[in-house]
Amino acid sequence: MPGSDEFVLCAMGDVLINHEEPKSGFSLIAPLLEAADVVFANCEGTYSRSEEVSLLNAQPEQAEGLLVGNVGILCCANNHVMDGGPRVMQETLSVLRGLGIECVGAGATLEEARRPVVLERRGMRIAFVAAVSTFPAGIEARTRRPGINPLRFHNHYYIREGDLEFNPGIAPEVMTIPYPEDLAGLRDSIAKARDQADIVVASFHWGEAVRPVIVRDYERETARVAIDAGAHAVLCHHPHIVRGVDFHAGAPIFHGLGNGVFHVRGGATNIPREVREVLLRQAGEYAPMPYEDYPLLPMHPESRISMIARLGFRDGRVSSVGIVPAYILPNGQVEALDPETERGREVLAYLQRVTREADLASELRNDGAQRLAGHPVLGVHPL
Repeated sequence: MPGSDEFVLCAMGDVLINHEEPKSGFSLIAPLLEAADVVFANCEGTYSRSEEVSLLNAQPEQAEGLLVGNVGILCCANNHVMDGGPRVMQETLSVLRGLGIECVGAGATLEEARRPVVLERRGMRIAFVAAVSTFPAGIEARTRRPGINPLRFHNHYYIREGDLEFNPGIAPEVMTIPYPEDLAGLRDSIAKARDQADIVVASFHWGEAVRPVIVRDYERETARVAIDAGAHAVLCHHPHIVRGVDFHAGAPIFHGLGNGVFHVRGGATNIPREVREVLLRQAGEYAPMPYEDYPLLPMHPESRISMIARLGFRDGRVSSVGIVPAYILPNGQVEALDPETERGREVLAYLQRVTREADLASELRNDGAQRLAGHPVLGVHPL
């Protein structure tokens, strides 16, 4: 059973603070996150004064709002940290580290980007490794070049056996095959992390960005590879709509943490027309677009559903897994929900549905077994 002797990791998805009141975004959930030993999130953008920046950039002083959320480590292995180039990435890492926030998955060299980051809290050492599979070609780190830690895949298109017939325009199947050197690098990073820490967490930035439910085979398979290599838990992000939770060998896999405190200044109106056309063709109604009532989140209403993952560890093993259902408000704040309220029940039902439809091996229950700073937590149990 969960208890006070647990080491508690909390995790959220994509985070970028760009607000007139930068400390407001986490303010409603600060008491919950302060109860965690470590808080993890994905840094979905940059913090820079440079003019060579994109839509997802904020001024460095905005990053101070992360401290309200007790954020101790940010994944920087993603498709946006290099939007402004290597100098902006390095400035972002410097800003975050200047606040005492560790960064994982990006660096001045490939060795640095792959290096596990170890935090020590209450005598416990927890290590993080991070990689990204969805990114613009050319931003991957190399021996003497800054960038992100890549986890690349070849796409192999084929017609399934039995469908070999005259059928013009038939849609092919897609098989994803990992680059051997990247998979070897992942296993090596996890092995090094196991040598340095009591707990190892693997973080991946990948998957379908804006449509719901989808969890592709390569995500399932590679998350399990990470666990078999020694990771105690897997935290995934990039999908802007939350996914369900899976289990493998007793270890939880959060397939999509969704949006956290995520402010998109300028909204979808700043997306170039040719990019918008591609997004509309690929995602239809789920493509980013302006919403007058949500000026800081120009995404489909389902992207407002959020979560705080709660993972408890005891004796070097996962002892409890839970989710605090949450919701993003029009002003950019994240609000934790009581599962017994109307909106809380709606979010619980949504999480149960996307878990079921993606055929993930877990069950979410409002069983009252876990709490976070007195707030109820939905139990996540393997099937």
